[in-house]
Amino acid sequence: MTRATAIIASLLVCITVACAQQEVDVNLVPNPGFEEMMEAEEGDGATVGWSKHIGKGEVEFAIVTDNPHSGERCAYINAKAPNPSGYWITPRIPVEGGKKYLFRCWVRTRNVQPTNRGLTFSMNFRREDNSGCGWPSTTADPFMADWTMVEFTGTAAADAAYVNLVMGLADSPG
Repeated sequence: MTRATAIIASLLVCITVACAQQEVDVNLVPNPGFEEMMEAEEGDGATVGWSKHIGKGEVEFAIVTDNPHSGERCAYINAKAPNPSGYWITPRIPVEGGKKYLFRCWVRTRNVQPTNRGLTFSMNFRREDNSGCGWPSTTADPFMADWTMVEFTGTAAADAAYVNLVMGLADSPG
């Protein structure tokens, strides 16, 4: 069986505040490089602060040491046909309403054959009551054998309280 694989960033998954008045480059993402691991009895070897979501199909997640962009680890998704969807999701990251944020990460892929959305990245802004208030997103070239930077910006709604970053494969068999 063929498979689609996306390996998502090492140490460089970040969201920063992009202010017009001054250049701010502070990474707001906890454990951005997937370097901090849970003890096996606490989380079965999962990475601290990140969760996984399977939209549909057969999807395998792992933290691997095979050729990370920087640091020692990177996140891995192996999505098997037909039309699988799997995502890595950050914990809630506090934001300020009305501010513009920059999402940046490094990705590389193998054998991704997008039939729909392919590689997807989004900022899911939410209010204090957890209701959605905007989700700027982008897609990326699914044929990146070498590490490639993906970045885009999004402005938090005036009443936004936090954001979750979502990265993964959508409807893309291999």
